[in-house]
Amino acid sequence: MDLLTWVEVVRRDALDDSARHLAWSDGDLVAACDDGTVCVATDGVHVRHRLDAPPTALAVGSGVVLCGALDGRVVAFSTSGTASAPLGGSITAAAAIGDGFVVAHGDRLTVVDVDAAADGELRTGVTVDPGVGTVTVLDRVAGRMAVVGGIRGCSWFDGGFCTVDDHHALPTIVAVASDRRARRVALGDLGGSIHLLQPGRAESVELTGYPDRVGLLCWTTDGRHLCAAAADEVTVWTPDDAGHGDSAPPIWRTAHGNDHEHDDHRSGDDRPDEPLRLVGHDDAITALAASPTDGLVASGDAGGHVRLWSPGRLDTPVGTISADGIVLALAWRRDGRSLAVSTSDGSLLTAYVRPGAVA
Repeated sequence: MDLLTWVEVVRRDALDDSARHLAWSDGDLVAACDDGTVCVATDGVHVRHRLDAPPTALAVGSGVVLCGALDGRVVAFSTSGTASAPLGGSITAAAAIGDGFVVAHGDRLTVVDVDAAADGELRTGVTVDPGVGTVTVLDRVAGRMAVVGGIRGCSWFDGGFCTVDDHHALPTIVAVASDRRARRVALGDLGGSIHLLQPGRAESVELTGYPDRVGLLCWTTDGRHLCAAAADEVTVWTPDDAGHGDSAPPIWRTAHGNDHEHDDHRSGDDRPDEPLRLVGHDDAITALAASPTDGLVASGDAGGHVRLWSPGRLDTPVGTISADGIVLALAWRRDGRSLAVSTSDGSLLTAYVRPGAVA
């Protein structure tokens, strides 16, 4: 059985420095480079803004790009201009929620209202302590609800009321992925476990068996598969969807075949005893991203290779992109037909991807 996927590199650009942060804003590709330049790559590479310090976070809202830097300053730019504001402490994460952004700096969260920019200055709103120590990850779950992770676990942030709820004491969180259709999140910790949580539920599901931290996570767009990168493998977990809705969280299997059960109505015997392992990299995986429109997942490694996968259908790559240097970041365009790749040597590649059918 083959899955015919056409992958063609259509652009190769050279940046002045490597870009660890990539995002698509409408049809523009935005790259935040280590030298502090924020570039937009369309017909060519154009420097949109220069930061005074290396960029540490990048988030995209409705036609607005917000970039945070090591010196604690955030900069928002759009077609209407550029505005900035200083925050206390280095920026560690940012996410678009509703009409604005929430930005993590040190052990605090601050709401940034990009619509209130005047004379080049951004208006910052409420600052709260999410109770997780130094914030390491931040992601929107649904609407104005975001999950925030740090060195002392995670909590939920409501951007509408600017409140924090339901703290979970966990090891240091280093990765987050939200399944917005089912309003659930997966969090990877420094000790080698994945935690599955949903807002309003005290219980969580823990997936164990990884030898080291789980630093890369993503959900397929239909929410059927959770992908995690460990060493040179992508591991695919599949939840029991009977656990959705008002019932308890789903059953998962650990890498060693141990059950984590949170309900008593398990049905069917078609779930595997262990997660699927996708083997196709010879080097450590350094980037992971799921297509927003189909079931494809891209993984990049330290050898400059990007593999495309179709989790749940095939356990071998369905496409490959080769680049020079370490793959630092991957970003899918909203239509799922273009994949951007940045590498450690300053290369910025754009590939056209057309998923095929199983034959």
